[in-house]
Amino acid sequence: MAGKGWIKLHRKILENPIFNDMQLYRLWSICLLEASYKEREQTIGRQTILLQPGQFVTGRFDIQELYNRGLKEREKAKGEKTVFRWLEHLERRGFLTINKTNKYSIVTIGNWELYQSDDELIDHQNDQEKTIKRPTKDQQMTTNKKVKKEKNDKKKDIKDLSAEIFNFRSRYSPELSKIIDQYLDFIRETRSSKKIADSIVLKILTYFSKYSPVQVEYAILQHMSMEEKQSAPEAYTFGIIRKCTEAEAVRKLQQLRSGKQSAGGFDRDAYLANLSEE
Repeated sequence: MAGKGWIKLHRKILENPIFNDMQLYRLWSICLLEASYKEREQTIGRQTILLQPGQFVTGRFDIQELYNRGLKEREKAKGEKTVFRWLEHLERRGFLTINKTNKYSIVTIGNWELYQSDDELIDHQNDQEKTIKRPTKDQQMTTNKKVKKEKNDKKKDIKDLSAEIFNFRSRYSPELSKIIDQYLDFIRETRSSKKIADSIVLKILTYFSKYSPVQVEYAILQHMSMEEKQSAPEAYTFGIIRKCTEAEAVRKLQQLRSGKQSAGGFDRDAYLANLSEE
C-alpha cells in the first residue's frame, strides 16, 4: 500500500452510479488506497519511475490480484483482463487516467489535490483529535471558526498562488516562457477534464526551479516531441530533467533543434506549432 494510513471520501460518491456497483466501488476504493500520497520514486525492474501524489503503478495481473484479495471464490473476478477493463471503465467516467506502456501502467487519480491534499489530511486529523476532547458547545464553535478560517485561507491561497506562479515565470526569458505555456497546454491534454489547477501549475514550476533554464527547455521539448509519450503526465518530464545534467541538456537540446533546423535558423515558435499538429 502506498497510502499514509487513511484517505478522504467525499459524500458526493453517494450520488454517483458506481456507489451502487459493488465491483466498481471496490475497485475505486482500491485505487484511492494504492495511490501515493507524496512524490516518490518506484523501481520497476531496472527502471525508476517518479510518481506524483495520486499516482500508482499497476498491471492487469497486479490490479486483479488486489481486487480478489480476501474475497470468497464466488466473489472473485474471473478472466485476466476483467478488472483492468473495469479500471478502463473508471477512466471513461473521468475518475482517473491510465498511461499504458508495454510493461506497466501508471494510474493517476483525478482531482487528487482537491480531495486528498496531504496538508488538508494532516490539518483535518489534528482538528479531529483536538475536537474529540471538547464538549459539544466547543465543537460547534470550533467548527464555525474552522469554516471561517478555511474561507479566508482559500481567498488568500488563490492570491498567493497567482503571485507565486508569476514569480516563477519571471525567472525565464520571454521565449522560454512561451515554451512553458505551450507545455502547460500540452499537460492539460493528458487530463480527462482538459484542465489543470493552479496548484499543479505551481508544483510544476517549483520543480523546474531546481534546474537550469536549458535543462527545463530540453526536458519540455524532448517530452513533447515524443509521439509515444503524448499522453504521459508531467512526471515523465520530471524524469527527463532529473536524469540530464546541464552539459548534457545543452548538447541534447542542440541535437533536438538540429532535427527541426531550417534555412533561416531554428524557430522555436514554429517548432512548437509543428509539435501541436503532429
